[in-house]
Amino acid sequence: MSEAGYQWKQVFLPAGTRLRASFGSQPYFATVVGAEIKYEGHAVSPSCFVNLHGSGNRNAWKAIWLRLPGTSEWLLADVCRSARKAAIARLHEGSAPAAHDKGNHRKSGSGRSARRRKRRALKNEVKPH
Repeated sequence: MSEAGYQWKQVFLPAGTRLRASFGSQPYFATVVGAEIKYEGHAVSPSCFVNLHGSGNRNAWKAIWLRLPGTSEWLLADVCRSARKAAIARLHEGSAPAAHDKGNHRKSGSGRSARRRKRRALKNEVKPH
């Protein structure tokens, strides 16, 4: 198995991955070759590839479709990114210290909010008669 490919943020595109974008119902294609995305012989970034035609304001995650080597279906890049983020989150679930208790702990410190909390606590303190 080759380790060549293009790392696009959280998503790794192995060598041989096909990229498809379109403008005005005309599709255009690029391929991951080695560690680069190649379009008509030129190395391009995903953003450059998707914005070669048109206004130049398109989000590559939402406009590029991917076909990974050995598959026949095209997947929207944003779907691949979301799946990867979810997989990464699952990996970290067991190692994160009590993530579900996160909102129940107040920060300590000496900033303005900490002083406000202390004043409120003193004000609400029950005083003996």
